[in-house]
Amino acid sequence: MKGLLIKDLYTFVSYGKMLIILALIFMFIGTSEEQSFMMLFPILYAAMISMNTLAYDERGHWEAYADSLPVTRKDVVVSKYLLPVFAIIIMTVMYGVLSILLWVAQGASADSTLSPGSIFNRMLEMFSAGMFFTAVMYPLVFKLGVEKGRMAYIVLLAAVAGGIGAAAFTDISTYEIMVKLSDTLLMAGISILVLLASVAMSVRFYTKREL
Repeated sequence: MKGLLIKDLYTFVSYGKMLIILALIFMFIGTSEEQSFMMLFPILYAAMISMNTLAYDERGHWEAYADSLPVTRKDVVVSKYLLPVFAIIIMTVMYGVLSILLWVAQGASADSTLSPGSIFNRMLEMFSAGMFFTAVMYPLVFKLGVEKGRMAYIVLLAAVAGGIGAAAFTDISTYEIMVKLSDTLLMAGISILVLLASVAMSVRFYTKREL
């Protein structure tokens, strides 16, 4: 397992520097109340880390080679989930630290939109979004392969975005409904359960898949 993670980290280092810079820029912009939706971009980048390593694995036919190694397909799947989970946690903590520093720089006012309570809620929302992105994306990839899985994910994402856009034309705020129906701590807990179910599903798909 450790060897699989190290391999993917080396792969990520070869292409991921620009992604890290972009993620930091979007994270900084996302600390603004008016641009808070920008927080989703660094989380999405973090969730997609293993997607890119899987693409490299497919091109180099590494998956077939891995079957001859003393690792199981379950190990391969779990390692692909661990990398984005670690990245999401790191991004979330970085956002929290950056927001606290900006809050202090603004005078640490209790009325500020960057108060500790609001920062913590946003961190939970970022974490939950990352877990959901990861949970939805990887079963599609392990079932269909990287290219088809990526296309299926884009279609699904477009459908969700379209639904949110359609709701924006109604008199009811989608965001207000989400806030009223789900506590952020509960949302984070549910996202973890969904991720665990996703891992089990991906293991099943990948174990049965012919490489």
